Order: sequence, then C-alpha cells, then structure tokens
Amino acid sequence: MSIEVDWQVVDEESQPPAQREAPPPPAKPRLRLPRWLWLKLVLPPILIAAALAACLAWIYRAQLNQVAEPVRLVARLEAQVVAADDRASFMALQDPNDAAWRALQEKRFGRLEHVGLPEFGWQAMDIRPVLGDVAQ
Repeated sequence: MSIEVDWQVVDEESQPPAQREAPPPPAKPRLRLPRWLWLKLVLPPILIAAALAACLAWIYRAQLNQVAEPVRLVARLEAQVVAADDRASFMALQDPNDAAWRALQEKRFGRLEHVGLPEFGWQAMDIRPVLGDVAQ
C-alpha cells in the first residue's frame, strides 16, 4: 500500500497578480499623547464629578436634617401619649388624610406598649421606648 502524492511546483513570478499574496499594509503610527496632556484631559471631569457628588450629598443631608427634627418630635409625642394611655391625643397626631392608616392606628393603639406584636414575635418589655436616629 503506497501513498501517491501529486506535487506541483508553482513559480510565483509566473502567476497572475491576482493570485499573489499582497504584503500587509504598513502599520499606522500610533498617536501617543504625553502624560501631562492626559492629566489635563482626564483630571477636570473627575474633579467636576467629585464636586457634584459632594454637593448632592450635602444637599441631601441638609434636607434630611430639616425633616428629621419634626419627625423626632412627633415620635416622642406619640410615645408619651401611648405611655399616658391618651387615645385622643394619639389620634390627633395621625395623618388626617389617610383613613386606612388612622383606622389601623386606632385599632392598634397602645398594643405595642402593652402587648407587643405577637404576630411578629415581639413581646412588650415594660420599659420606656428610646428613640433613635431618623432614617429615610
């Protein structure tokens, strides 16, 4: 058993130009920017973005602090009227425009202080509530 190979020698110069391989085009020279130019181009947008983020954070904090004090005051008053068992004062502190919320708060008035919320596994601890920070 022998393998027959048919060899063919082709002279590249005798081939038509379409069949010859064209040499690859020369590589384009890369434009290299100096390091100081990169800093001038990249640093200002980064600084502007950082300044904008700091400004937005400051505005957010200022608005949150404007709201936090009245919320703390109402929460403190609610805790005091619940401890005093004063349902009328407690209901006066609730949102008058939300009937469903008012009904739920009237139904559960003092329940957290006296019974806890057993459906969530919370038991009343017979201690005065301590108000923490307000978070949005």
